[in-house]
This record gives sequence, C-alpha cells and structure tokens, in this order.
Amino acid sequence: MSKISRTLSRAVLMAAIGSSASYGQSFISPTAPAVERLNRVSPYTVLLSVGDVARARNGGIVVTDPVQGAWYWLDQNLRLVLRVGKPGGSFGEFRALQSIRTLGYRTYTLDTHWKRIYVYEPLSAPYFRSPVPVVVPLDFTPIDLCPITQERAIVLGERDGMLLHEIDLGSGRVVRSGLPVDPSLRDVEGGELPEGWISCSPRAREFIVTWAGLPVVDVVSAATLHLVARSLLPADVSDRAISALGRAFIYKGEQVIQASVDSDVRTTPETVFVFHRGLQSPPRVLTGHSRLFPIGGDSAVMVTVGEGYTLEFVKLSEFFQFVKAK
Repeated sequence: MSKISRTLSRAVLMAAIGSSASYGQSFISPTAPAVERLNRVSPYTVLLSVGDVARARNGGIVVTDPVQGAWYWLDQNLRLVLRVGKPGGSFGEFRALQSIRTLGYRTYTLDTHWKRIYVYEPLSAPYFRSPVPVVVPLDFTPIDLCPITQERAIVLGERDGMLLHEIDLGSGRVVRSGLPVDPSLRDVEGGELPEGWISCSPRAREFIVTWAGLPVVDVVSAATLHLVARSLLPADVSDRAISALGRAFIYKGEQVIQASVDSDVRTTPETVFVFHRGLQSPPRVLTGHSRLFPIGGDSAVMVTVGEGYTLEFVKLSEFFQFVKAK
C-alpha cells in the first residue's frame, strides 16, 4: 500500500468516528502496537488463553489472548496470520484484554484495566493496513463491549449507578445510560462487580446481560437501555448444580445462556446451555472445558482447552433442536 493510501485510510477512519479535536479525548495512538506476522501456524501451539472470539470480514476470526496481552487474526482455515499487541501500558499494549468485536471492516478491543477502547482500521489480507489504533479512553471501568454503529458502542460497567452506557467513539462521551446497579452484584466479589457479559448484535432489539457469580439474567431494551425482564436460572440442570454462568446469545429468537455445572466432585466441570421463553431443548453438554462463541447466523467457533487450545467452526443447528415446551 502506498503512503498516500495509508494516509487516506487513517483520514477516513478519523472522519468516520469523530475528530479528536471535538472533545479532546479520543485520539490516534502515538505509538504502534507490537505486530507480528505469523506463517499461518496452528493456534494450538501459540495461544495461552482465549478471552473472546469474533468474526473477521475475510471469513476468518479474531481472538483475544489475555495471558499474552494480544489479539490474533486467524484465516478461514483457523491458522494464525497476525498477532497485535503485547503486555504493557503504552498505547497499543494491553493489561487486561478481554472483549473483541467486529463491525463492518473495523475491529474493536477493550482493555478493562487501562479503561480504553481501541478501534482498528480494516483487516485486509494479507496485510493489516495500519496497526495504529484510535484510542477511546473511558472515565469508568468497563467490563464488556458491543459496537452498535461505526460511531457508537454499548459498554457494560458501573458509572453513576448505571451499568449500560452508550459511548460516542469520537470522544469517549457517555450519550445515555441505563440498567441500575443491583446491590446483590456486590456480594459476589467482596464489593466489586463480578465478571459480566453483554450479548452483542447491532440489529438486536434486546441485549442480554449475565454475571459470572449470579444466576441472574437481565434482558434490556436496545432502544432505551431499560430493563425489560429479569429472570433467575434454575439452581441445577439435570440434577447437576450450576457453578458459574458465561456469555449469553440469541439463536432463532431464543435466549441461550452458557453455564458450567459440576456433575461430580471428581470430574471436570462441563458446559450446558439453558434456555428461556417458550422453547425448550434437552441441555446439550460440552464435556471438559469447551465453550461456544457465536459469530453470526448459524455459525460459531467452539474452543476446547486441553494441553493447548483447539478451535473449530461448528453449526449451532447441530447443537440445538428446539421443541415446543409442554
């Protein structure tokens, strides 16, 4: 890519998400993050953790590795193409990298320690056009992220007694907030909010918020950020106690919540799927440490932890066959 093209690419990005001069907050990082091009190697030999997964526009996926303070771009064959970032405090380095999202051609990451959203320019095989992200600093501690347009994102985290906030990515300004903090959340981690997730779909009418230490499922209107419904998961599934919740998602209009259960004190926890509303399905169990990351439509990535991390594309229809509840 020519120098002129790179300059235009960065100019288009700043025009799309807002100029740093508007509010004096968002800005292009003064330093480029560490970028390593990988020779399409297996993630099994490289990844030390998997925090989040999202679809990449080229048919592959992007994956965060919180332990290594980096995120990876994988091709359609789930081979590693690019590593971005490393542990640290400089711009483009990460201390607590968890969430990663894509919308259109852009990639969004969230560092919960440094309280920053990073917006990266388009991925374009075989090159990453510019590893220098736009940095959106936040004035509260974020937990999870969902971009809803090129200019706005919904961020989960406590600020002024509210948990969901629409952020202007051109300034870091909070546009609106909703979902009051439930005091019971503070009982889980000694006064601190536990790990939590917000389901992410820009076209969804509702968001689902779940928390690692509580069997609470909140359904929130995407239009108003007001609570629509709150429900409690059953204490057990098929006579096995639920020990933790994970990220929720919507499949065929059904709320699907991933939960860990202990079937026996001597066995490895398993992941089951609990369903809400008018449809039910026998719980599908993923043995061992396996999780599903939906990436749109019927597609998902299943991550399995053994001696290393194994990733594979799967179809959600292979897991869930809904039947009418009696």
